[in-house]
Amino acid sequence: MEATNPTDQLIEDIQKAGGNNFSLDADRVKVELEESYGVYSNLPIKVLSILGGFLATLSFIGFLALARVLESETGMILLGVIFIGSAVASGRLVRHIALDTSMITLYMAGCIMLAIGMSKYTEHYNHNLSPMLFILISLLTIAFSDGFMMILLAVLVFSGSIFSFIPINSAYGLMPVPIIFMGIGLLLLNFYESQIITFSPKMNRLYKGLQTGFFLSFAAGLLTAAQNIHYDLRLGHLYTVSIFNSIALLGFVFKFTGDFKIENKVYLLLTYFFCLLFIASTFFAPFVSGGLLLLLMAYHFGQKTEMGISIILFAYFISQFYYDLRCTLLVKSGILFFSGMVFIAAWLFFYRQLKQHDEI
Repeated sequence: MEATNPTDQLIEDIQKAGGNNFSLDADRVKVELEESYGVYSNLPIKVLSILGGFLATLSFIGFLALARVLESETGMILLGVIFIGSAVASGRLVRHIALDTSMITLYMAGCIMLAIGMSKYTEHYNHNLSPMLFILISLLTIAFSDGFMMILLAVLVFSGSIFSFIPINSAYGLMPVPIIFMGIGLLLLNFYESQIITFSPKMNRLYKGLQTGFFLSFAAGLLTAAQNIHYDLRLGHLYTVSIFNSIALLGFVFKFTGDFKIENKVYLLLTYFFCLLFIASTFFAPFVSGGLLLLLMAYHFGQKTEMGISIILFAYFISQFYYDLRCTLLVKSGILFFSGMVFIAAWLFFYRQLKQHDEI
């Protein structure tokens, strides 16, 4: 059997669809596809690279502490700027998976050293200068970098800087604001994916790092809300995140009912009833509805890795919600029984819908 190269077949189909007036640089397309595959493949190796870079960063910081370099604020700031600049420049000049760990180590070490130096420097000044500086650094990193790992780290630094404004200013009641901001950013990136990646080659290379970074940032915000230990998230503040999650969930349900062509009014009413019942029962636990929102987004846009992470997070959020309920064991058992019956009924409903669309 003769194997057909799918890339060659795709290029041929595009050229036929474009007609005689359409020109395509096939060699350049193949190079771009290979680079894109190298960026988004080998995810376990990239995760290990991050962990290896983090451990190497800790070791290097320990060495600097022994060498008493940490005692100089100016030295820490200069080294931090040099390391961050070197990591960004290396990412632009050389693209190879073997160098990912080195660039990650340089970037993380630079951020840590800069944070230590700035914390000592701003001790008698405005403490908000440090997160503002890191927001600027993250934006510059995104502007001058193309690699997936560097963009991902820059987005995480950006979101961490925004979250850090809250403990610095003891404004714990504003914690829902960055969570909603990350959620809106994630929704926009997912729904406008085609427009973003076709806007320019630069945006095409930036997209996946931005989307993954906002996904992890929104998930981190939901985890913080689930813990609810260090942050004063009272009911008056939590409802804002729940409102955002509720609107997004109802939007997805509306889209799914249209995609599955559910026209039976009884089925539509049951679908929205179960959705509203879930929203109402978890209204004061926004991390539960947020976990379901992450799961629906990952499923709808075909992001398998994020869907696996979302399943784990959603299971954890359900467990945390059950643990936080201030009810007797008898009431909790009744809730579990009723929820199980609802999920079984929902599964039978959707299974019947799928069977009706099977071809005989």
